Amino acid sequence: MSFNKYINDPQCSTNCSSCTKNINPLLNGLNVNDRSMLDENRMMSTYKKGDILFRENTFPAGLFCLNSGKVMITVSDTNGNKIVTNLHKEVNFIGVADYLSGLPYQSTCIALSDINACMIKSSAVEEMINNNPIFSRRLLTTLARDNHQSSKRLLDITKKNMNVRIADTLLELVTVFGLDPNGNIDVYLKRSEIALICNMNETNVIRHLSALDKMEAIKLEAKKIRILNKKLLEFESSFSS
Repeated sequence: MSFNKYINDPQCSTNCSSCTKNINPLLNGLNVNDRSMLDENRMMSTYKKGDILFRENTFPAGLFCLNSGKVMITVSDTNGNKIVTNLHKEVNFIGVADYLSGLPYQSTCIALSDINACMIKSSAVEEMINNNPIFSRRLLTTLARDNHQSSKRLLDITKKNMNVRIADTLLELVTVFGLDPNGNIDVYLKRSEIALICNMNETNVIRHLSALDKMEAIKLEAKKIRILNKKLLEFESSFSS
């Protein structure tokens, strides 16, 4: 699916006035007129796992709101290797820094599950930024939070050893995506995707996950990872090197 093609979905039951029970922090508290204006200037698209919402070096056409599903944000180093800077689930605005910069995207957004995402037109976003201080402050808060999270991730994956990175990554996945009713991390990832998230090769990821499985910190079942002993993961994560 082209990342520049957005398809209006007239069957979509979600709008900016209800936005998934108003849990989008940027929309919560906005008045009816503001929400209606955003609603009139949005388009919703559906994406499959592995699809790209936006790609490095392309220009933003608006601001993305992740309505349902899970994504990761990656950047490329000078050698073309991908590094994961952020993980997001619904409901959240994504690509905020890239949008506000006025420059081409400096990151790529990849779907980790089937998702729905809204694109709010630039003209509507700019009107909100210029005329609504509540929206503007929350947008800046989102930007600061994302930058803090990405800085911490980059520091962790360069300064910590592999067993600590694996434990950190599993705990981060729990924090961001939560657990399903069976205690599994609520996102199903290939070993290659986990390797990308913790900046390791796939062979080392398999080895360290197997070690945690033998320690009964986790239980591996195909792409499912069940958390058996969170405190043990936290203990493994506590080593700085």
